[in-house]
Amino acid sequence: MTAAIEALMTRLSSVVRTLLVVVWLPLMSMQSAVVTASEMVADGQCELVFGWDVVKPYQYWGEDGKVTGLQIDLVKAIVSKSGCRIKFRNGTWHTLLGDLKQGNIDFMADMTVSDERKEYGIFSDAYRRESYTLYVRKSDYLKYIEMDLETMLEGGFRIGLTRGYLYNNKIEELKIQPRFKSQFSYVDSNFKNYEKLLNDKVDGFLEDSMVAGFTLRDRKVQELVKGMPFEFYTGEISFLFSKKNVSLEYVKRFNEAMEKVKKTDEYEKAWIRGLQTRDD
Repeated sequence: MTAAIEALMTRLSSVVRTLLVVVWLPLMSMQSAVVTASEMVADGQCELVFGWDVVKPYQYWGEDGKVTGLQIDLVKAIVSKSGCRIKFRNGTWHTLLGDLKQGNIDFMADMTVSDERKEYGIFSDAYRRESYTLYVRKSDYLKYIEMDLETMLEGGFRIGLTRGYLYNNKIEELKIQPRFKSQFSYVDSNFKNYEKLLNDKVDGFLEDSMVAGFTLRDRKVQELVKGMPFEFYTGEISFLFSKKNVSLEYVKRFNEAMEKVKKTDEYEKAWIRGLQTRDD
């Protein structure tokens, strides 16, 4: 009887060791991959990779070849105040979104909250509001002045959007309607829509009015393109952190740091200066 018990205990011990290898160790690896802010700071390893696409004045290449812009200054200040360092990775919006899902970058800006994005990311508190204006060729402006977008689409209007962007509910509904679907075209970089408009590849495109103000002046085409007198309000915008890399604890720490930064004079001055460049 004793020999049988000893054999049983030996088998149980073997099973326990197997469970430790198969279940416990992978769980420990998963936990260590999502590091808390305090642990990162204590180990001196708190470094976040911020993915950004060129969207002037929010983020763009400066004359010195370094990334700069309103959001770059903001994110630098917040991350520094949270006790971390930051690295920057440039790419197109659509590609960076895929990188964030896979954990190849840690976070991005300009994020509208959605259930789909919540599956792979953690949203910060909101830091600004966003809306889009419809831009058309100036020569066509009077033709469309009394129409809403749906009426324009019914007349064959072709509209350019940026792949991966979330617009407001009205736009999202219109772009999936079978009768209009072929009239929506998509680019990886919003700047390509300016070229498509001027080359008669689209009849209009949606753009943040602050971005349009800078871009039209930079390209010296402000006399050729004009915004329609209505906006599509998207909502509040947040930062989005990859669940694969960043813990909820750190995002809370980031939010606390952001609140402190938002109370500074530098923050107010920067965003007021940016708003003065809007293409109203």
